Amino acid sequence: MTLVDRDVYEQILTVLGKVYPRALSVLEVRILLGETIDGPVAAANLVYLRGHGYIDVTGSQDRDGEITIATARITVAGLDHLQADGGLTARKGVVTVRFEEATLKALIAAQIERSDLPIAEKSAIREHLGALPGHALKRLVERLMDAGLARIPDVARLVSELLPTLSG
Repeated sequence: MTLVDRDVYEQILTVLGKVYPRALSVLEVRILLGETIDGPVAAANLVYLRGHGYIDVTGSQDRDGEITIATARITVAGLDHLQADGGLTARKGVVTVRFEEATLKALIAAQIERSDLPIAEKSAIREHLGALPGHALKRLVERLMDAGLARIPDVARLVSELLPTLSG
């Protein structure tokens, strides 16, 4: 049996989150958990959470490597972990890809040119595209992405084939 247990460390984070920014002694944590966990299990889970940066602890370590934890306080990463949306930590991890309006219009226009539409129809589409305001262009790109992905017969397989070529 492993001492580190997801239910236990989630309970510890929840207890510490309720008193943030205050730190609690290990005894207080155990009491607030209804003393359902023993000392070694509490210590193992606290050390685990500290290792992942979810809590800060005070304490000591003796010459034999034995760790004695006095207090624990949840960090902002720990608080974000408790939030359903991941809090600010998740928002910081979002990758935003930006294209200039002119670049998007040029990419779409190039595809229009490659089509087998009559020249007059291509010209009318390019003209309409050129006059689109930014918000309408955004909606068009979103719809083109949805429609394009829906037309790829096996998106999952294609993505799995392309991903290894993109790392690095």
